[in-house]
Amino acid sequence: MNMRFLISLPPPSSCPNEYNNTDIQGNDLVAFDGQFSDCCSFCERTVDCKSYSYWYGRCFLKSTTGPLISNAGVKVGILGNATLSGASTQYTGKASVPGDIYTDLFKNGIIDNPLYGMGDQNYRWVGRTPWIYEKIFDINTSVMNSNNIVLVFESLDTVVDAYLNGQYLFSSKNMWIPLQLDVKNHLKLTQNNLTLSFQSPVQYAQDQSIIYTLAHNHSLGSGCPTGEQTGECHINFIRKVQSSFSWDWGPTFASVGIADAVYLVYFDNADIYRVAPLITKNSNENFFKVQVDVLTLCQNGISATIVLNISEIGLSTSQPFTNINCVSGIPSNLSQTFNVPTNSIMLWYPNGYGNQTLYTLNTQLLVNGNIPLTLQQKDPSSPSLPAESITAEPTIRTDRLQCCANQPCRPHSSPSLTSATDCLHRRVQPTRSHQLRQPPGSWSRDHKNLWLSDPQHSGSTINSGLPHGHRINAGIITPSLNASCMAISSIVAQNSKKIGFRTVELVQDPVTVSNQQYGLTYYFKVNDIPIFLKGTNFVPIDRFPAQNHTMKKRFLVQSMKEANMNVMRLWGGGLYELEEFYEMTDEAGVMIWHDHMFACSLYDADDNFMDLVRPEFANQVIRLRHHSSILVWAGNNENELFLGWGWFNTDGYNQTQMIADYVKLFDNVMKSIVTQLDPSRPFVPSSPSNGKNSEDQGGVALKPDANSWMYGDVHYYTYSGDLWKPSAFPIPRCATEYGSQSIPLTTTMTRYVPPDEWTSGSSWMKWRDHQGNGNVNNLALTFPHFEYLDDSNNLQVYVVSDSLNDINAANLQLDVFTWEKGFTPIFSNSYEVNIGSLSVIQVQVQRDLIAKNITLDDNDGFVVRAILQNQTGIAITPTAILLPDKMRQITNPNYGDATITNVQKGPNTCTQSTGCPVATFTVTLSTTKLVPILWLDIKAEVKERYQILYWFSDNGFTMTQLQVSVDLQIFATNDSTLTLTTQDLTVWRAKMSQAGINRL
Repeated sequence: MNMRFLISLPPPSSCPNEYNNTDIQGNDLVAFDGQFSDCCSFCERTVDCKSYSYWYGRCFLKSTTGPLISNAGVKVGILGNATLSGASTQYTGKASVPGDIYTDLFKNGIIDNPLYGMGDQNYRWVGRTPWIYEKIFDINTSVMNSNNIVLVFESLDTVVDAYLNGQYLFSSKNMWIPLQLDVKNHLKLTQNNLTLSFQSPVQYAQDQSIIYTLAHNHSLGSGCPTGEQTGECHINFIRKVQSSFSWDWGPTFASVGIADAVYLVYFDNADIYRVAPLITKNSNENFFKVQVDVLTLCQNGISATIVLNISEIGLSTSQPFTNINCVSGIPSNLSQTFNVPTNSIMLWYPNGYGNQTLYTLNTQLLVNGNIPLTLQQKDPSSPSLPAESITAEPTIRTDRLQCCANQPCRPHSSPSLTSATDCLHRRVQPTRSHQLRQPPGSWSRDHKNLWLSDPQHSGSTINSGLPHGHRINAGIITPSLNASCMAISSIVAQNSKKIGFRTVELVQDPVTVSNQQYGLTYYFKVNDIPIFLKGTNFVPIDRFPAQNHTMKKRFLVQSMKEANMNVMRLWGGGLYELEEFYEMTDEAGVMIWHDHMFACSLYDADDNFMDLVRPEFANQVIRLRHHSSILVWAGNNENELFLGWGWFNTDGYNQTQMIADYVKLFDNVMKSIVTQLDPSRPFVPSSPSNGKNSEDQGGVALKPDANSWMYGDVHYYTYSGDLWKPSAFPIPRCATEYGSQSIPLTTTMTRYVPPDEWTSGSSWMKWRDHQGNGNVNNLALTFPHFEYLDDSNNLQVYVVSDSLNDINAANLQLDVFTWEKGFTPIFSNSYEVNIGSLSVIQVQVQRDLIAKNITLDDNDGFVVRAILQNQTGIAITPTAILLPDKMRQITNPNYGDATITNVQKGPNTCTQSTGCPVATFTVTLSTTKLVPILWLDIKAEVKERYQILYWFSDNGFTMTQLQVSVDLQIFATNDSTLTLTTQDLTVWRAKMSQAGINRL
C-alpha cells in the first residue's frame, strides 16, 4: 500500500521578541495572514528569524541575515512611505500607505484639518484634481533570483493607471477588486519606480455619466445631491464608497489613494494568497460540510499538497494536486472538502443566545519532493505492541532535510549522498526493522497520523495522512530499495483562520393561513432558533476610512455587545470592511446584515459595467463568507424602494425600463454569483424589500405595496412625529433602518466649529447639517417635549421577552413619583408576571391607578419607574423610566441636580486578549431630588490628554434614588496606570436658559 508522508514540524518551545509595528518595512520580512499565536510559532520554526510582529491580522517576521526562506512565499511591503504630487498643481509631499489624499495633504501642512468648519467646501479642489503616487525602492539579489515575483494591491481608490520602471502595468476602476500581477521581468535591483496615476474621481464620474447619456439618449437621474448635501455628482458611475461624494448625514470628501496594503510576493514554487472556507449544512444531515478554497500563486506545472487541520477537534486532512495549471500572477484554486460531525463541535450563537465558539482552521501549502518508501504489511508472526509501549518520537525539522525529486538528498551535517534512497536509508537504517508508533493520548479510530520512527535515532519521525476512519495497529515497517517513490514535502506557506459552525434561515411564511391580507413573516433562525434582531446601522467609521481605526472599531463592536445588541446592518453606501472588523463581530456575536455597496441610485446595466462589478461580487463574497457573524447578503440600500415609489425621474427612461435594468444587475447577475459562491446564508436583493412579495411582482414591489409593513423589511423615517410615543412607529415584520437626527455633545462639536458658532441657526451649523431642513427638524423633534401615555391618558405596561426560556413567578414593581413629592412614590404596586419565551404580555395597571384617583397626563407631573425582578428580588431587566411626553416644567425648582461624590478604581479582572476594559471605576452620584435626563461624561481635556475610549454602564437616565452608582469602563487609554477623581468627570441634566435648551 502506497502512502504520502509529510514531514511534521515540532511545536515552538520559545519565541523571540516582538518588534514595533512601525518597523514593518524592508526586504527582510516574511508576512502571512494569521492569528497572533501564529507569529511566534512560525518565527520559532523558521531559520534565522530574529523577531516578529502582529499587525492588522498579519504576521511579520524579521531576519538576522537577510530574506527569510527565499523559496517560500515571502511578502515584502514596498509602500510604507511614498511621495505624492498633484498632476496639475505645485503640491508635493510624503504619503502614507494605506491612506488617502486628504490626510496626506493635511500631514504635509498643505491643507488644514479638512473636518474643521467648512473644510469639505474649502477643499473640494482636492477631489477634482488628478494625483500621482510614486515609490522608489530597491530589492536584493535573493528576491530577484526567485522564480516568481508578484505585486499585490489589496485596494486602490479608485481610477488609476500603474507603471513600473516606465512600463505600463494596468488600469483599475474598482476599489473593491484586489490586483495581483507578475512583475519579475519589470524589476531591477535598485531604483525601481512604481508610479500610480489617479484620475480625479469627480471628473471621471462626470465623464462616465456623459458617455452613458450619449449612448442611451437618457441619463441615470440628475446624479447630483441637492440642497444642504452640497456634494459631488454621479457617484453611481464610480465604484468607490458611495457616500464619499456626500450623504444626508455627512460631507463630501472625494478622496483618492492606496486604501489597503501593497506588497511583493516572491517565491520559487508557490504561496497562499487567500484561504476561503465555505461552511454549509443540510437540515437532514448530522455534519457540516467545509469546502476550503486555497487561492494559490504558483509556478506552472508544480505539484503540491494542501494540508488542513482543526486541532481543537483533532481533525486533519490533506490532498495532493499534480501538474497544477498556474497562470503567472493569477491565483489558482486548490480546493478540498471535508465533513465535520455536529457532535464533535460547539455551535456559534449570536450575542445573548449562547457562546461564540470559534475554531482555528490551519492550512499548509507543501511543495512535493520525492523519496522511495514502501509500507509493508504487518508480519503475522510479529507480536502486537502493548499499549504502554506506544510512544512519540521527536520530529524532523524541514530545515534539517533537503530532498528534491530525482536529486541528491542532503541532510544537514551529513556527507553528500548519491540518491534519495541513500538519504532515507542513512536516516532510517535499513538493516533494522522499525516499529510504527503512535503519539500518546491521540490513539483513536479517527486519528489520521501515521508515525514512522527510528528507535535508535532521535529526530527521525515522519508524519503521514491516512484516509478518514483508518485505525493503525502497531506493526513493522521495512524500507525497501525497490519501493515506489513517495512524497516528502516542505511547507512553503501557511495560513490560519477562525471559523464557526452555525446555520441561518430566513422564514417567510403566511402570518395566518386563512387570511392572506396579513402578509408573510420575515424573521431569521440561527441554529433553528428564531432570533429577535436588536441592533443598529453601521456607516463608515470615519470620512477617511483608509486610516487606522482598529481600536475605534473594536470599541464600537464591544459597545454593541455590552448594549445587548446582536446585529448591525453594514450599510450599502459605505464599504466592505477590513478582515479585522469581521473577526471582531465573530468574537462578539454581533451579526451583520451585509449590503453590497450600492445605494439610492440608478446604476448602469450595460455589459461593461457588469464586467466591472462581477469580480467585485466574487472577490468580496469569497473573502468574507467564512465569517459566522454575517447573517444575510443584501444587494443594495433602498434602490427597490426608490423604484417602487417612482422617485427616480428621468426623461426617456421609464419605470419599466428601470426595473428591467435593476433586475438584471441585482437579480440576474449579483444574486446568481453570490448564491453560487455562498449558499450558507440567505440573499435578498435590496433593503428594504417586500421579500417574496417583491419577487411575485417581478423583482420590485410597486406602490402602494412598496415598503409594506406586511412583508419583508422596512426603513422608517419621520421628521415631524413624536418619537416618544410608540404609536409614532410602525409594527412591521422586520425593521432594518430607523432614522432621526440628534445633536452631538458640545465637547465633541466644538472641536470642529468655533464655540460661538455652536448655536442652532448659525451659518456654520447650517452648513454642517447635510440633511434637508435638518436644523429645523432637530428643533421640531426636541421642543414639543418641553412644553407616555396613550391618547386617553391611560398607562399601558408591556413586558417583552426575547429569552429562549419561560419566565415564571417574576415580580413587576411599579412606582409613580411626582416632582413635588420627590422620592416618596404616590403609587406603588407589584404584579406577578408569567411570560413564555419569545413573547409579549400586557400588565393591567390602569384600573389600580383609577382606584386611587391617580390621573397621569401631560402636565409634567409624574415619573413612572418599573423593574422586573425574579423570586429572590434580583432585577432581571434594566430599570424602565417613563417621563411625561411634555416636560413643560423644565425650569421647575423641584427638578434636582446630581453631584459626583466618589470615584473609586476597581481591580482589573480582564483576562481576555481583547474585548474587555483595561480599567473600571465606580462612580457614585448623589441628589436630594428627582433628576430627569442626567448625563455623565469625562471632561474633554481629560479625554484628550489620556486618549480615552470608554463607556458608562448607564447614562441618560433619571435618578429616582438618593444615591446611584454606575460603572465607568475604560476600553483604551495611553496611560496604563490611569487614575480618575471626581474633578475629572462632569454631570449635567437638561435645563432651560434664557437662550433656550442647554444642549448636553
